[in-house]
Amino acid sequence: MASTGENLSVSAQAQDDQLGILQRRRIEANIIDPIYQIMVRELGQERAADIIREAITEDAQKAGARFAASEPNGANLLTFIAIQDLWKKDDALVTTVIEESEEVYTYEVTRCAYAEMYQEMGLAEIGNLLSCTRDFEFIVGYDPSIEITRTKTIMGGDSHCDFHYVRKS
Repeated sequence: MASTGENLSVSAQAQDDQLGILQRRRIEANIIDPIYQIMVRELGQERAADIIREAITEDAQKAGARFAASEPNGANLLTFIAIQDLWKKDDALVTTVIEESEEVYTYEVTRCAYAEMYQEMGLAEIGNLLSCTRDFEFIVGYDPSIEITRTKTIMGGDSHCDFHYVRKS
């Protein structure tokens, strides 16, 4: 029989699954912002950003591993492609797929509501840490045989984000 804590955890996970990722990031940002501001005051901007980066890295890798564990036949590039709609929920991203296969997944993001949201919240300076950093770390937890390259981000001021995932040989 599951303990009360396990039941609460399952219930909390079910509730989390109802939220789109954009809404999750908004909630997280509202919690992180005052903590970040105090860390900047007490430790300086560079150290505060390092701490946020470390926490986001760990969280994103764990999230990737949780998603991978839920794949009945194991995680791979095709299963990763199949879950991309989670990040697009609530019209969060406008994307154009360039290539999609078992070995390569390349696409561009031409509108990013995550970047817009952080800008509106006055968190543009750490939006990259709160969202863009996750892209690299999530895939490490999901399937370390997949490598990501990205040279442009809307969050960083570019016109689009360029994602390129490749299965390492």
